[in-house]
Amino acid sequence: MKGTPVTIHHYVENCDAAIKRAKDAGATVSMPAQDMFWGDRYGQVTDPYGHRWSLATHIKDLTPDEMRAGMKNAFAQHP
Repeated sequence: MKGTPVTIHHYVENCDAAIKRAKDAGATVSMPAQDMFWGDRYGQVTDPYGHRWSLATHIKDLTPDEMRAGMKNAFAQHP
C-alpha cells in the first residue's frame, strides 16, 4: 500500500513550524500550510514511512454563517 489509508490529525501550537520540522526530518509536504475557512491554519505532510499527517493551529473562532460563506467562497475558486 505504500503507507496507510489513515491521516493522523494533530493540533499544534504553530502549524508552519511543525510542517518545517517534519520536512527537515524527511517528510514530504503534500499541502503547504494555509488559512482555512473553518478557522484553522492547516497543512499536510507524508512521513518517510508513508503515513499522512495533517497539522493544524486554531487561529480564530467563526460563526456557522461565517464558515458557510467561507466554504462557499473556497469551493467557488476550485471547480
